Amino acid sequence: MKKLYTNVTLILPGEVLEGASILVEDGRIKTFGRAEAPADCQVENLGGKMMTPGFIDLHVHGGAGIDFMQNDPDGILAAARAHLEHGTTTLLPTSCASTNEALFDMFDGYRKADARNTEGARLYGIHLEGPYLSVKMKGAMEEHLLTDALPEYYMPILEAGGDIISRWTIAPERKGAFELANLLQKRGIVASAGHTTASPEILAEAAKHGFTLATHLYNAMTAMHKEGIFRLSGAAEGMLSNEAYDVEVVADGIHQPLEILNIAWRVKGSDRMALITDGTAVSGCPVPESGKSILASREVWIEDGIAKLLDRSAIAGSIATGDVLLKKGLAAGIPLVDVVKMLTATPARIIGATDFGRIQEGYLADLCVWDENNDVTLVLKEGREVYRK
Repeated sequence: MKKLYTNVTLILPGEVLEGASILVEDGRIKTFGRAEAPADCQVENLGGKMMTPGFIDLHVHGGAGIDFMQNDPDGILAAARAHLEHGTTTLLPTSCASTNEALFDMFDGYRKADARNTEGARLYGIHLEGPYLSVKMKGAMEEHLLTDALPEYYMPILEAGGDIISRWTIAPERKGAFELANLLQKRGIVASAGHTTASPEILAEAAKHGFTLATHLYNAMTAMHKEGIFRLSGAAEGMLSNEAYDVEVVADGIHQPLEILNIAWRVKGSDRMALITDGTAVSGCPVPESGKSILASREVWIEDGIAKLLDRSAIAGSIATGDVLLKKGLAAGIPLVDVVKMLTATPARIIGATDFGRIQEGYLADLCVWDENNDVTLVLKEGREVYRK
């Protein structure tokens, strides 16, 4: 396919280019700016609408009524499609703490779905969240599944997962965490610190062993607290202040106040911070006033637009999609170019993607067009128009 889109507002890293055009050819961005239409080329005037790269969600548990841990290829494809229709063209299906057997089922479902995935968001490897996490900071994880990072537990996972594991969330204070992180670094897998009570000192040592990312900053981790008469920094401050760490933030406006989102952006900058949904099976669905849903193997409760454990003791992921992150980032007072960068170029760098995540000549044409309400009207995946509202 060869097509020129004209009269479009392109959102580039650090720049907004109005009244531009962009030429898509053979699945990639041929040229942009003041591009001319070559022979035998379709042309569409987008009426000044905004175009961004497709969003990249590094942490998402499901959508369209399906949890990614279900060995249901059709369901996984439906979830990937639901997220694509809200602006996300690449995602990392994310697990919860579980048995190895449950993970192997997830691997099987992922592989089957990935082989057939043409109309949904690209599946870019699995994010393993646990089970080597802090009991004190378990969040929605099931406590009896949490354990130390021992080779007899994780080696079978690495062998079964092969090259489909992209990142792994681990509490650095757990026994064996540093050894596992060293191994992940050698294999090109991102080691992420999360569900943790680690002090800034432990996090600094963890960085020497290959930890590079903070999992859902400020959620399921310690923050500044008082011990006796003194105030001490927690894991959140250790991650924010340490230049070795990128951070991801659940930007749904529920997991933390928008002011915290703004502060994290001011500290880390859009180059070192990614926005995620932490979306669950309800993401991309009409949201019920109340009702049950699932997160991995456990039931959760949807109430007031929030996913909660049944006993209301913790938030259990979100119901957000990519368009929600865009709107909440802007509502937090962050400039448009920075919000988009934290949804595209920065997460692409974090996972080592080098041919998508930005509007650049030669990059894959994963592109989204947005209306004046910041709702998706058109999605291109590798140059194909796969969704039009």
